Amino acid sequence: MKAQQMISAKKMEKDLQSFFCNNCRRKKYWSGQKRVGDTSQYEGTLRVVAAAVVAPVAYPELSAFFDSAGIAGLSVSTYQRLARSFVWPTVNKIYEEKEQKFIVQTIERSTLNPIHISLDGQYDSPGYSAELCCVAAIDNESKQVMRFEAVQKNETGNVSTRMELEGVKRCIQGLEESGIIIKSVTTDRHSQIRAYMASEKPELEHDFDAWHMLKSIRRNIVNEAKKKCNKELKEAGPRFMNHLWHSTALPRAGVHSWSQGVVPQVIHDNTSNLATAREWSNKRSMRPLNISGTFETERFTKVLSCNHEVLNSIENTRVPLNPASSSFAILLKMVSSNQFLADISRLNGSNSTCSVESFHSIANIYRPKRKFYSKRGFIGRTQLGVMHFNENKKAELRGDRLVVSVRKVHSNQKWKRLIVDEAVKRRETTSTDYLEMEELYDGFSIIEEGHFMEENFSDPDLELQFDDDDFVY
Repeated sequence: MKAQQMISAKKMEKDLQSFFCNNCRRKKYWSGQKRVGDTSQYEGTLRVVAAAVVAPVAYPELSAFFDSAGIAGLSVSTYQRLARSFVWPTVNKIYEEKEQKFIVQTIERSTLNPIHISLDGQYDSPGYSAELCCVAAIDNESKQVMRFEAVQKNETGNVSTRMELEGVKRCIQGLEESGIIIKSVTTDRHSQIRAYMASEKPELEHDFDAWHMLKSIRRNIVNEAKKKCNKELKEAGPRFMNHLWHSTALPRAGVHSWSQGVVPQVIHDNTSNLATAREWSNKRSMRPLNISGTFETERFTKVLSCNHEVLNSIENTRVPLNPASSSFAILLKMVSSNQFLADISRLNGSNSTCSVESFHSIANIYRPKRKFYSKRGFIGRTQLGVMHFNENKKAELRGDRLVVSVRKVHSNQKWKRLIVDEAVKRRETTSTDYLEMEELYDGFSIIEEGHFMEENFSDPDLELQFDDDDFVY
């Protein structure tokens, strides 16, 4: 008998292919997957959900892929149920195990040599509509994320500008309570953080990131160089910025003094002729006392020579700035301001926040700024970003992640496969029926169009849980 078969429905949540036989007039099913232990759950479906979470692939993209390929897919409710019951708890478990192991290693290291950390914050959305802020602390030696704190706006009086400061406080407090000895903290020039470190943590060295400071100076030089009267700045500006970057890399003891720091660069300009008072006296407005009040107390008794070796006169073809020019006055005013001198004394070339910025770029892969997440969903996806970033750094230390020509050898993210396997084991050892599990989460509702969950945050001490992929995809 020749049967004409017609596929009428496909359901991946049960991993069944159904078809209707026109000859025997019966609906039949076929399955090619094994179940998880003694449960009714098909392993392939759970692995797809777990892999989508850690990849990451959001449900709308996953569903569109199945539809385009003509493959049996799964419903959003099934995806969310499996993710919240097995995948997200597994993510949290593995993250805490890795974090605790790293903390123990860091405690042992900090007892011999107190550690240097870098802190920086990132908001959950662009513009001025931030609801959440993630502040990450990175060890400057291992370049790995030690701790992160997620702060919601309602925890800071609904003032979003206070979230980063609150995150910094929690990170430092959490690290110190865990037994880690901190020597210095590097941040950007956040005024609130600066005041907090000076008043509450005076025992810790507070350094500034050089890039955050020097980028504003470069921007000012570029803007001034556009003026017709400051044409010399177009050539002298890059030299001056190179000198600033060089100064931040020098030893801390002498880099910021007037005799070895940046001010002699402007006055001496790396040439063999000092700017003379005779040239200044021709234009009263160009006198140092009229440019900056700093010169009222500085006598330059220690500025006897430049901080460099004798230059080759053949190679040194650069034309020095005219001390009577407005370009010279602009640079001199920049480097002699009280704010500049106070900030440059905190620059440390060996410590920066560039690693924190790199982590934030990885975290954006798992929780892009243009999608809304609840705090619990934000935390879970940040945990994925931390494990991804730290695994990359470990691979670099082992020499497994190399740049060969223009091709990058990516690290083996074994923790992603571990989460998938652990989620399957979690289902195998769970005897609770799905319907009973659903009753535990009856406080949540699905918004169909946005595919995300609304949670009730009335209890601020609510333990970390993961719901229906919390969340927007």
